[in-house]
Amino acid sequence: MPSCVSLQSRNSIAYVGRAIATVKSAKWEKQFPRSVAIEHTRLLDSVLPQDQYEFDRIIAEIRVTVSEWLWLNVLTQNDVEDAVDSLANYFLLRNGEFALSLIRELERLKISRLTGRSGPSSMIREQDLQLALLRSSLGTSAQRDASLSRLRFTLPSGPLRPLLPSLANTHTVKDLSTSLAGGTEPTSFDDLLLGTPLVLNYTVSWPLDLFLQSSDLQIYAALFAYLSALRKTHTRIHVCWAGLSNAQRARRRWTGLGEGGTVEDLNARKELLRYGWGLVREMSWFLDTLLGYVMTDVVDVEFMRMKRQLLPKTIPPLSRQVTGVQSPVDGSTSHPLTSHSSSILPPSHSTTSSAGVSNAHLDFSTLRTIHTTYLERLLTGSLLSNNALTAIVRLILEVCEQFVAQVERWGGDILPALLFEGSLAADDKVGEMVEERRGVVAEINEVSSPFTLFAIVLTYVCDSHSIRS
Repeated sequence: MPSCVSLQSRNSIAYVGRAIATVKSAKWEKQFPRSVAIEHTRLLDSVLPQDQYEFDRIIAEIRVTVSEWLWLNVLTQNDVEDAVDSLANYFLLRNGEFALSLIRELERLKISRLTGRSGPSSMIREQDLQLALLRSSLGTSAQRDASLSRLRFTLPSGPLRPLLPSLANTHTVKDLSTSLAGGTEPTSFDDLLLGTPLVLNYTVSWPLDLFLQSSDLQIYAALFAYLSALRKTHTRIHVCWAGLSNAQRARRRWTGLGEGGTVEDLNARKELLRYGWGLVREMSWFLDTLLGYVMTDVVDVEFMRMKRQLLPKTIPPLSRQVTGVQSPVDGSTSHPLTSHSSSILPPSHSTTSSAGVSNAHLDFSTLRTIHTTYLERLLTGSLLSNNALTAIVRLILEVCEQFVAQVERWGGDILPALLFEGSLAADDKVGEMVEERRGVVAEINEVSSPFTLFAIVLTYVCDSHSIRS
């Protein structure tokens, strides 16, 4: 390339050449029109690369024309809709039965590796995760979905040995104040599903790569990590609630209306039980509200909005000239849709109207703009673009995981069994095991108490957005 050719024009020339060469080598049923190629040749002969401004303008026009021809003949609307649907089903968890099955399968994989013999077989590798994807699809609507083969888990840190959730208390009120002060570092959720960074990738082949860029797939991966972390914690809290309920019913068969033990021990056991139930209730309430808001009022609303922008469109015949896109009726020039990237509010509060989208025909540039706006609204509406809020949400999820792991370590119940060693004590004293568990639950409650006010405020905000949307 001559040095006088700008970098933008170099990229456009490579893009055009690669696109047309790929269509020819693939022996596509429709090839690029020879008449348009002759017109492009005539335009290139009329300008020198030294005239950088005019040369860049003509190269840009050629690239736009080739892009729109690809959208009309190669990358069709059905291909785009299938890709958008599969990305929403798997990355945004719109296929709920598959998402729950995948979470359970990953938990089962960790347990099987923890309980197995030590050695290479106790490691979790990427092929194990691929097998977990296939097993998760069995019995669900994803079983016969061809797009499932495009999904692939990657472990950036390589194979690992599974770890149980940590029982150490590492969260303090200082963490909350630091987050509210306005942290600038983005919060990552990709290690909450497996205990190590786990990235879900989507294989994009030609011509779909004309529509989906690597930056879009990174946003989808971040949304999957965030939503799957919420869903996993929400599921574990519900399982913990069910386990506590079953243990309570089994205990009441023998203790009647009380919790058993001596007079002093009875009050301590009652206080410990109510303490634990209160923690589970608050955690479940917060996760129910947050997950319901994100999945219903953000993901579903934005997905249906984008589908309404895509479906009613009619594609006009290829009639682009070098001066713009001319209407087949009156010859007026249509300009690409302006971007909505300046919106920083959740979807229900966004002041950007989609009226401009409905009036513009769906060409290649408009399609990219619609999808980019869709991803930006998802990030903003789900609060993932707010680093201070996501840092606190992650702390809350870690506290919930710590509490559930502690209850599982105790056998699925807050109270120790009456016949356990250390459950009861003589001389009207509280048993050592009851005291120990009461101290652990009180410590977790002390850590989570600063989050309660934040949870109330965030829940109010989510409810307000739900009503407005």
